[in-house]
Amino acid sequence: MKSDTDHGAIPSPGTKIIVVDRTTELADRFREVLPDLDHSCEVLACLRVSDVVEMLDTDDRPTVLVAGPGIVTRSGLARLELLHDNCPQLVIVLAFTRRPSAAVRD
Repeated sequence: MKSDTDHGAIPSPGTKIIVVDRTTELADRFREVLPDLDHSCEVLACLRVSDVVEMLDTDDRPTVLVAGPGIVTRSGLARLELLHDNCPQLVIVLAFTRRPSAAVRD
């Protein structure tokens, strides 16, 4: 049972984690730590933000989108903003190694 202070830092069982980046390296890192979790999660690599919508439409499971450092471009952040606006239930995590050169307003 979740407490009032539990903000869901650990994905719930059956959660789908979509890692979008220009390579699959970050997704592979997530897969390495999955055995340490008490429950199953699925990690999917996605090389383009525009492909995420199709991945969301085919599944009703809770989903977390992890945006890797390869998405730190003006167009990449604009696509993330569209996803955020159109899929308010989607949790988006920015996994950047440096501050984006484009403005991150939301």
